[in-house]
Amino acid sequence: MAERYNEIYRQPGMLYSPGSPVVIYAGALLNDTLTRKTLVHFKYKSVSDTPIRSMSVSILPVFNTGSSADAPVDYFYGGLDIRRDECFGEKTAIVLDLPYVASYKICVKEVEFSDGGHWKGSGKYFEHFSSPRRLEDAYKSAELSEQFRIQYSKIDSPCIYFPEKRESMWFCTCGAFNAESEAKCHKCRRVQSALLSVNEGVLRSETERRLSNERQQSEINDEEQSENHSKTKKLLLILLPIVLVLALVLATVPGYTRQKKQYELGTQLLEAGKYDQAEEVFLALGEYNDCTELVQKEIPYRRAQYIMTCAENGSADGLVALNMKRSELEEDESVSSALYEKAIEMFTPLGDYRDSQSQIVKAQKALTDYSESLLNDRYEDASALLSEKRFCEARDAFAALGDYKDSAVMVSECMYIKADNLFRLTEKYSMEGISCKLTTVTGEKSLFYVPTSAAAKFGKDLFADIRDACGDDPSIEYKEAPADSGCIPYCDAVAQLFEELGDYKDSADKIPSVEEAGDYTAPFYELCAKGALAEAFEWLGNYSGTIEAQDIWVNMINSCLPFCGAWTLDQGDSYLLPSALGINASCMNISTIVRLSMENGIVMHLSLGGNEDTAFDLRQEFKEDGTARFSVSPDGINTYYVLLNEAGKLACSVYSSNSDNTVIRSCVFSRVG
Repeated sequence: MAERYNEIYRQPGMLYSPGSPVVIYAGALLNDTLTRKTLVHFKYKSVSDTPIRSMSVSILPVFNTGSSADAPVDYFYGGLDIRRDECFGEKTAIVLDLPYVASYKICVKEVEFSDGGHWKGSGKYFEHFSSPRRLEDAYKSAELSEQFRIQYSKIDSPCIYFPEKRESMWFCTCGAFNAESEAKCHKCRRVQSALLSVNEGVLRSETERRLSNERQQSEINDEEQSENHSKTKKLLLILLPIVLVLALVLATVPGYTRQKKQYELGTQLLEAGKYDQAEEVFLALGEYNDCTELVQKEIPYRRAQYIMTCAENGSADGLVALNMKRSELEEDESVSSALYEKAIEMFTPLGDYRDSQSQIVKAQKALTDYSESLLNDRYEDASALLSEKRFCEARDAFAALGDYKDSAVMVSECMYIKADNLFRLTEKYSMEGISCKLTTVTGEKSLFYVPTSAAAKFGKDLFADIRDACGDDPSIEYKEAPADSGCIPYCDAVAQLFEELGDYKDSADKIPSVEEAGDYTAPFYELCAKGALAEAFEWLGNYSGTIEAQDIWVNMINSCLPFCGAWTLDQGDSYLLPSALGINASCMNISTIVRLSMENGIVMHLSLGGNEDTAFDLRQEFKEDGTARFSVSPDGINTYYVLLNEAGKLACSVYSSNSDNTVIRSCVFSRVG
């Protein structure tokens, strides 16, 4: 292999283009000495949440002279199942059937995902994308790097790299690539904002404080060691003569005398907190006196009690005694909580020895209180997100709290407030023509399209109010929604939010109200229902959309308009129309309007002399020849008819069922004006 292939060029670092679902991790040109062809290998890394099914790339060879080939070489990778952070392509050789190739340019043309979705590149060649820097390289200080690790490392995820933004991505300290929109690292779940806002000045202060503490502890240890050494020398000087004497009388002094001395020495060591040395002494004494109990109970109790005291004081000396480091603690774990956990572990095997059980209860309460304080802090953080109208983040924060306080309810409350805010906008503005795509996914932006007509009518206040109501930093476009935008009418989108909330509060009751607010044809039907047919016809002419059965409504308006107006008696019985109301009086002038509605049909409202106190309604019917007329039978015997005659005048008549439907009285009114 090494003899057949010669490396011509190796890609310096990674290549990337903003928004691409893959990073070109590595690449190399090889010369096949056998076939004399140039081969190129690429290693790609997926940065997409959705698995990649296939990918096509375009490679532009660059010659020794610096010029490029006339046309790029396209290549297709099929049959893939590449998940996030997985690499591929490195075992595939692409033949560039050209001589003198010295380097290349490459771009990803299209990526197909396992869910059927596609990503299409811009056609621009990928540019160099520098690799993440190690902490030591970024800070130029081993101590600063160590302090960063102490503060941000997790047990299962150490800090290796310096967190920073690049193009449309950000590098996590664990080394993972993340999209700019991802608030947390997809791999280790560290928070982007927290990592990218690390203050180097504060970090230096923490480093200096840690080093100072370590130096002080080292000095204390040295002093204790020196003091212990001095005490040991003095003790030896004191004991040496005794030992010599004991050696002389050993043959005659009973064995229990020696054991007593050793017991006293062990007791002194125990009281001095030298538990390991005391344990060795008592173990050597075997079953003498209460040595067994001291080894099995008292010494473990004293050790546990010391850890308990350190926990109460928040002292890291307890960690030192347990050979633990701060960097080993969990993200939300304090020195005290870690020591309380260890104290419980140490007291538990002691059973009812002394006050071990009460100490366990005390430690458990301290842990419960600490856990409660952490939960309360997280609850306050979630509430702060809600007050900032970061609804999706707040919902996720409450959801992570489980059943703490009313967190489960607040999960729905966050989305309810968002939906209700958006609904209330319909009370201030007509949202006609405004389309949107409302998302409830954290990190995704809701999209609004506001047409020119709405923007011109309501001005910048509309944009500000939409942002304020929606929260979560939406995108607003000042134009009509493109056909492929995936947007729907504003009120339909808000209704969907309430539908997703199910039976939470009055969500179900809000849906009809939202749909009613989205019915922008209501003014037309209201005009028709009150008989303002001319105004209804004018409204319809100005309306940019269409209403259901519009042609039928237009025909009804056109056929009914001639019946509307003010009329004066031209000829006939002036007592005819008042008799419909049981009034014995003459009528010289009347006014008529025709009301159209889905509920009541077509009704003529006729008032005598323009007086509403003397008015009655007639319903439309059709004669055998298809012409329209209006009728009413107030007493069930006499039927009053109103129609337009050939001269365009209002002809009124009354029939009696007792006279074989023969007209018994009639009159004609002419239009005024």
